Amino acid sequence: MKQTQKILVTGSSGFIGSNLIGELLQKGYTVYAISREKQNAKLFAAFSEYRPVTGRFYDPALLNNLKDETIDAVIHLAAIRGESPRPTSEYQQVNVAGTEAMLQFARKNNIPKFIFVSTVGVLGTIPKRQPAKADAPPNPDNKYHRSKWQAEQLVRRYHSRELQTLILRPTITYGPGDNGFIPKMIRMIKNKRFFYPAKPVNIHLLSVRALSVLLARVAAMKSLNGETYLVADRSPVPLRVLVDFISQQCSGKNYPAVFRWPDFTFQLGQKMLTLVGNHQLVTSLRLISADWTYDISETIRQLDYRPLDTLSEMHEIFDQLDCL
Repeated sequence: MKQTQKILVTGSSGFIGSNLIGELLQKGYTVYAISREKQNAKLFAAFSEYRPVTGRFYDPALLNNLKDETIDAVIHLAAIRGESPRPTSEYQQVNVAGTEAMLQFARKNNIPKFIFVSTVGVLGTIPKRQPAKADAPPNPDNKYHRSKWQAEQLVRRYHSRELQTLILRPTITYGPGDNGFIPKMIRMIKNKRFFYPAKPVNIHLLSVRALSVLLARVAAMKSLNGETYLVADRSPVPLRVLVDFISQQCSGKNYPAVFRWPDFTFQLGQKMLTLVGNHQLVTSLRLISADWTYDISETIRQLDYRPLDTLSEMHEIFDQLDCL
């Protein structure tokens, strides 16, 4: 890999973006990091290869200021994430139209590689067939997932010999700087407020470290094939095992069995929350009451992906998780 390779990263101040920037800089890349905030400026100030760019990634003026740079690849992370009360129009503007703006910028400025970070959610919050494969029929079931599926279609449409693309669909990530699924679970377990099904449930998470390493590896590839790949840890983890692991880390004891409830209570909760329009909580209940697992064999075979073991990785970085 050429140590002078230049990478443009959108969404660089987010959880995944911050971890990715660190990985790229450690590997010697010059990184143009677009974000709306300047919070990473001090964090990466020691790296002369760090080029912060402040603003909205799809702003024509911002992109115009970058047109004279010789950029080798775009890694497009920026998006409105998850289900929220935001109107559909905002998801469309940022996740769909914004992605097309980046694709147009890349094509116009002869950038040869475009890596799009999507989500496994385009297959549904809970995939119909499991372990889900990348070529399974799409089943986007909320505003976020639908916008990502639409953006994926744009990326495929722009793929050419001159602008080579690749799509990664990560599952729910965890690691240093995270404030999402796992830290929320940790806080609820610490406060004895986490209820989960008595039936076995398997969930498939992803270390942000493994994802960052993979993204850096893909950026260094000579060519991209326009294909789509799922990214997750080595294997799913039983929810009960994960809950007990977290409880052991926090209190030295397994989590009390009294917090395991019958499945029908979660199904009823989903129906009631759907009726009142609380889609965020519906999604949360679905994620702890049904399996979500993914087949990453093609990612390993074709991209030389090296997945990590969830519990081993979480044990190593537990004190860095935002769980207080």
